[in-house]
Amino acid sequence: MLASWFHFTQRNWRVVIHDDGRLPAEAGPAFEKMFPGIIKIPGAEADAVVAKALAGHPACRDYRVAHPLARKIFDMPALTGADRFIILDSDLLFFRKPEAVLRWCESGNGECWFNEDAIEALPIAQAEAREKLGFDIWPRVNSGLCLIERAAIDLDTCERALRETSLLSGHIWLVEQTLFAICASARGRGGLLPPEYEVSLEKKARPDAVARHYVGAVRQRFFAEGVARVAKELLRGP
Repeated sequence: MLASWFHFTQRNWRVVIHDDGRLPAEAGPAFEKMFPGIIKIPGAEADAVVAKALAGHPACRDYRVAHPLARKIFDMPALTGADRFIILDSDLLFFRKPEAVLRWCESGNGECWFNEDAIEALPIAQAEAREKLGFDIWPRVNSGLCLIERAAIDLDTCERALRETSLLSGHIWLVEQTLFAICASARGRGGLLPPEYEVSLEKKARPDAVARHYVGAVRQRFFAEGVARVAKELLRGP
């Protein structure tokens, strides 16, 4: 994922690897060799910082303990020193220059953007969101690729959603990306990236795909299709 990202953006990036305690010992040196200057945050360090950030938000704290994906929504805003950041899941590959992402990097306009999910996966109804939270939630938000303003991740809003809606009664794997959608919807600036930033259940990526997030149902295609496609570019001679 990172190799394709660096290749097609042709930029240097401040890359942070969040180790939740399960990163193999050999992975750290391998990352540092491939991407000099990469920052690895150990799980224990993250736990200490985020525990303070969530001290007044018990539902957020309990959810973080219950599921590792909660670290995406809570840890990254707490640990980054930047006002905005990009989240890249490891099952994401880039096939060409991500112009929309680079424009966001230059704009500084306070927006949040996500790739569009293959299907609607909201675990709570819009009617409930309107009643309990006071607004509609953006549909089909997928958090494999996120362009995030740190100020958009509001812990009070997350706490309300976890305590006052049926969010935790749905599929636990959908909670984190729904919290991203809720926070971005409350802010009301941004939306979904073009369909060329693909999340699909198809065997093959669209010919004009800029990137594809290989979600669980098609995870095997990451290697069968994605890596083979990217390798042609990465291994091409000068």
